[in-house]
Amino acid sequence: MNTDRGSQVLVVDITKLQTERNAQLTTISGRFPSQGNIRLSEMYKSGWSEEDIQQEIKRQSSEPAMGIAPPNKKENRPSLPKGKSESSVLAKRKENEEAERKRQEKEGHRPTGGIARKQSCGLHEAYADQLLDVKVEGNMTYLPRGGILVKTNTPENIEIQFGIPPETIKDAMMLGMSVPKYFVISHEMFDRVGGTSLAEFEFPAYFNFFVLKRKVTIICREGLSHAIRAIFKETLIGPDKEDVMFDKDFPPGTDPGMFPNFWGEGLCLDPARENLNIDDLLEIREFDAGGLANVGTGDSQVKIRFDEQKQMYKVYKLSKEGKRDTIATIPEDIRRYNNSDAKGKKSKLEYQPLTTPEFGVTVLGASHGFDPAGSTTGFVVWVDGKGMVVDPPPGSSDVLKKLSIPNRAIDGIILTHCHADHDAGTFQRILTLQNVKLYTTTTIFESFIRKYSAVTGLDRAFLCGLFTFVPCVVGQPLPFHGAEFKIFYSMHTIPCIGFECSYKKASMIYSADTNSDPRLPKKMFEEGVIKEGRRDALLNNALVGKHTVIFHEAGVPPIHTPMELLAEQPYHVKERLYLVHVSENKVPTDVGLKVATEWSTMVLQQYLDIEEKEKMSIKHCLSATELFGHAKDEEYEKFIFDSFEKIMVPRDTVLFEAGQQMDHMYYVLAGQILAITDANHQARPHKFYSGDLIGQEFIVEEGNVAGYMAKTETATILYKIKTEAVRSVIRNTESLTMLKNLADLMKSSTWDAFSSNVLFRDFSITEKVDLFNIFSEEVTIKAEEVIDCEQNGCLVIEGMVHVLLDATADGDDEDNIFEENIVEETSADLESSCSEALPGQVGEAGDKNASVTRSPKSGRRSVPHSPTPEERSLRLSHLKNNVRQSKVDLPHFMSGTIELLAQRSQASIELNSE
Repeated sequence: MNTDRGSQVLVVDITKLQTERNAQLTTISGRFPSQGNIRLSEMYKSGWSEEDIQQEIKRQSSEPAMGIAPPNKKENRPSLPKGKSESSVLAKRKENEEAERKRQEKEGHRPTGGIARKQSCGLHEAYADQLLDVKVEGNMTYLPRGGILVKTNTPENIEIQFGIPPETIKDAMMLGMSVPKYFVISHEMFDRVGGTSLAEFEFPAYFNFFVLKRKVTIICREGLSHAIRAIFKETLIGPDKEDVMFDKDFPPGTDPGMFPNFWGEGLCLDPARENLNIDDLLEIREFDAGGLANVGTGDSQVKIRFDEQKQMYKVYKLSKEGKRDTIATIPEDIRRYNNSDAKGKKSKLEYQPLTTPEFGVTVLGASHGFDPAGSTTGFVVWVDGKGMVVDPPPGSSDVLKKLSIPNRAIDGIILTHCHADHDAGTFQRILTLQNVKLYTTTTIFESFIRKYSAVTGLDRAFLCGLFTFVPCVVGQPLPFHGAEFKIFYSMHTIPCIGFECSYKKASMIYSADTNSDPRLPKKMFEEGVIKEGRRDALLNNALVGKHTVIFHEAGVPPIHTPMELLAEQPYHVKERLYLVHVSENKVPTDVGLKVATEWSTMVLQQYLDIEEKEKMSIKHCLSATELFGHAKDEEYEKFIFDSFEKIMVPRDTVLFEAGQQMDHMYYVLAGQILAITDANHQARPHKFYSGDLIGQEFIVEEGNVAGYMAKTETATILYKIKTEAVRSVIRNTESLTMLKNLADLMKSSTWDAFSSNVLFRDFSITEKVDLFNIFSEEVTIKAEEVIDCEQNGCLVIEGMVHVLLDATADGDDEDNIFEENIVEETSADLESSCSEALPGQVGEAGDKNASVTRSPKSGRRSVPHSPTPEERSLRLSHLKNNVRQSKVDLPHFMSGTIELLAQRSQASIELNSE
């Protein structure tokens, strides 16, 4: 379709998974007896009252219903997966359930529980994996995105959820379960391994309050209430007046009449906010000094006790005789069940080669936080091979990886505002990207830091060191690789920004969360809520038809834009209009509106010469690598065309064997490759992803002999590169030194330790090289020797160590001192290779020598601690009399590691592993 800017919009479906998004959600077969197999989420979405819902549950609880249609609506059941009959789908499901039953019996599981599965009848193939197998053990349901739901089977049917990962409400809605009222937040509110919050209570609180007309009860450890209130204050109410920084958000000398009135505009959108406070939505209960909390009343009362010694929660009720009846036992460390990065329909997405446009948009998600079938809105704006991610959805790392978008292609993140469906994935991406730039206004940035400081327990200085903040100023051009962004404040309940982006002859606008009804700014101006300048700015940014593409939200009014307003737009506007922040089944099919297609790429400006484009794309990626980063621009020209051969390799194909003579290396354009070093293929493999170079060491390796086997794990697209040509490009550069170090590294035990470490094993080879360059030295610790990890972290590559925690390090008094509890870890235990080494902890060698690689703190080179016999005796005596009693298991180790790992962007990383 031609636009008045002379550009074309090309929507490229790269997934070939176009779905009938108006399909109703599936029903869960009889694993949730209290819900009677009813499609509860459909009732909520269709506006049923709570009373009607409860009556329907009672009416159909004993029926094996296939699901129910909303009131006065004919059920529109989608087709079965292509090539599948209903009987074959049911037979396969029965076969899987029987196999699971036998597996559980073999492992000694009780016959209760089992696997709750999706009912494939009437389910489109694209949704087939969206409901992954849900593990049920007794009264506990392990939710797909993480967390554990406990059914108490009390008269009030109280349900308690332990752990609240991002988008957890979608699990309940998708599984046809009621959204719980009671949530237990783990002692750790943040999973530092996955980079996600374990206390994302925003959307469960909103749903309970606005839909179910009740408040959520949060149960947490003593002292956590303040942090919970701080988190919710930023998302529900927004910054205090003194925290709004218009002097930095707007150019100097800006007329104050241009400034938003955040609180006043929010009240006009939703007058109920005037008297709304945190206590209306949340009740926060802390465990008492004995670790006990009560839930429910009368016959429905249950007790939750946290056993500090065993590090677990016990849910039980007391009989009339005072006998304790245990309902469930849950490990304290809920993080091990947090799996938000691998769930949902993105599991259906195969590795795809994404050819980035010169200017365009790749859609990562187009829905909202209450849609169980869709990912929250987020996308990548591409400019000349570099990407700016806007509000990345939680788990978007998996999508980007499968779209073959290397991390180094992402050059920035725009954060529009601090609601969980927009900022949870942003913080996750900050922890997974190196040297990332965060673009937003100062007001939103400060709110973001306050919120995630409360979530993680980390201070402001540490968080700010994880990324580079680029302040955005309203109306001022923001250059990005030849494009120009201009941000504006939209009208929302908390500070929120949208933007325009122009590049050559094309442009786009993103509304962000807002209500674009033009009557609202006029009314606010008439009532004195805003000034003339702000009114005009809101009207000018609403549904601007001059742009090549319009990304506009279509959420639920009053704080979002009414669908009727969008449907009334003229054809020339709707032609370019793509809806986001909306469930597709809520969009009328006969009004000319369309939803942005997830995982598709819109080409707004394409290279005139595709060959030139591909050359530039390769150059961008290669120049970001350590190998080619020092090469001169003119040296790329002949090198790229003469030395690159593009090949497509099927899945499970061996690229080369260990011991094979090599005269070439590879650049991974799309797909995933495993490099196995063990001759019996038993060792944990290294992984190569899009953007990685395979075989760099062949350039300097004597005889160019491969030391490992490389095999494709997926269908893969590669560039085969002549090693001799690479030598000519990197001659007389620092890259040769780097390659020699890499060749030595890949032969070392440190390299194997990286691949064994539960935290580092999934790093790309490029990230492992970056990691290795941070380490200072490899040292051998003698048996019985004590090393102090306060100043230096260490990675144990051979042997065994004990961990001792000094109870007096943080000022504990004698009443808090317990007997010694030592945890042994060995390098051979691949799953237990990571440990904290925080201030106050000391690593002590075991009964044999241990070899460790140490990393300096603040750039200082470390020296092994070799105490005199007298010093060691005093030290051990002190430790053994002042040590916490704590079962330091693997997930507990991991929690501290990522906190320190995140410092890699500051080049002052501390690695803490055993």
